[in-house]
Amino acid sequence: MARVHLLPCLNIRRGQTTLTLAHSNPIPPPFDLRVIVLLSILVTMRYNAEFYPDDSVKAHSLEEWTVRAYGLYESCKRTGDLSDFIKFVLCSEYALRDTSFRAFIDVLQNVSHNEDRALEMLRDYDSLIGISGRILVTTNINIHTVPHPNHALKSTIHLKYPIIIDGEEKLIGFHRIPNFSFATFATRHELFFFFPNLYNPERAKNTKPWKLTDEERSIFYEKGVRPAIALLLGEEAAAEWPTSVANEEFRALRKRGGPAYSTKLIPYYAVPDLADTIRRILLRDPDVSQEVIAWALPFVILHDIKGVKSVSRHQPLAAQSHEALHKFLEENHISNDILDENDHMVGQWYIDVGVEISSTKRECLQWSTSCHHFILQEALDCPHEDAVKLASPGSSKYERDLASHLTEASGFRVEPGVRTQGPYQVKYVQAYTTDKSILYNKDGIHHAKFLTAMEAMGRNHPTPSIEGMHRIYSEAGVSNPSHARLE
Repeated sequence: MARVHLLPCLNIRRGQTTLTLAHSNPIPPPFDLRVIVLLSILVTMRYNAEFYPDDSVKAHSLEEWTVRAYGLYESCKRTGDLSDFIKFVLCSEYALRDTSFRAFIDVLQNVSHNEDRALEMLRDYDSLIGISGRILVTTNINIHTVPHPNHALKSTIHLKYPIIIDGEEKLIGFHRIPNFSFATFATRHELFFFFPNLYNPERAKNTKPWKLTDEERSIFYEKGVRPAIALLLGEEAAAEWPTSVANEEFRALRKRGGPAYSTKLIPYYAVPDLADTIRRILLRDPDVSQEVIAWALPFVILHDIKGVKSVSRHQPLAAQSHEALHKFLEENHISNDILDENDHMVGQWYIDVGVEISSTKRECLQWSTSCHHFILQEALDCPHEDAVKLASPGSSKYERDLASHLTEASGFRVEPGVRTQGPYQVKYVQAYTTDKSILYNKDGIHHAKFLTAMEAMGRNHPTPSIEGMHRIYSEAGVSNPSHARLE
């Protein structure tokens, strides 16, 4: 099992660390801390001594709690009666010489001195989101031949777009604005077309506010996209495109499985002019009504570059950061046209800057709950009072993510308001640890491997899910020390 360290405070701006660490020694498998977490039996509430005036409450470090759990398991296994082990891991109750005690986990108990630290910090660019009126990509793009009925931006990206509603400007989340996935490029990057003028409060009440109607999809494709392809690439190329959305949807239907919509590759030299060509054609078509013009012309394009942190890591130094940023934009095919002749940004661009801290001794790191406001103050470069208010449990902009129910060790997610965005206009901040990646698997509403109620209450144990997660966690305790990330 990798040692566990607490990572409470980080000075990002100056590249220095002010960290305090807590650790535990390796525990024999299989009942290390990770397996106890896996079985959802880790009780971590700090019990107030006033409820137990007889001094029956005993503080345990992570190591001590896990050692006691493992020792009880071994002892109970020999007798064939697991009741004492189950009582401890479920209720933190145990007995010594006929005296009952209750354990609580104090993750701060094994705090080490600063000179014991052996940490490494790297910076990276994890993702990029750009909103503009043109497609600012320098490579071929793969277009869905007709606007896809279900491929769209459906969940929050923590960014909002200004829309005038009843004469008043309001900020609306992109995932609530009608849109569709227009194209993909490179390995996993995507272009979305958004139609802000289709948004209205009534439409936003729908279960799928992001979805265009069949009529809207048909008009945009048949009156805009297909004629633009014919103009840019020639009628010969357009002849391979569906004549209508309805025809493509019929062709895409299969006897088994979902529909198979077609895609077409657009060469890089036609990409920069595609959006404006669609607008010009719509505007000049006498059959296109002013009502359609009102929503179809002012569409905006969202460029989504994601999942590239592993190829952009660099030291958190100014010179290396600038060099890495230019390389990042070039390797992900973002055009130099994102800057105009006066070096002003064209559109709005948001980059996800990550800082990852790891232990050179391969120890596990966790963020300390008590220092969230210090982290935010440094990351946002905002006043201390604002950071404290932002990181308070009552703040509507702040969510805390406990590490295995340990209230003193947690990450967080924050959407700063205008007042606390700081000079970098930060829209979103999150602090977390990388241990979640070992079980990451997006499956419906779940984002990781999970245990169903039917499995948990079934007769046959351990279930394949438990065995698989147990194996992964056991091996991760040796081979996958968790890192702390701030994005």
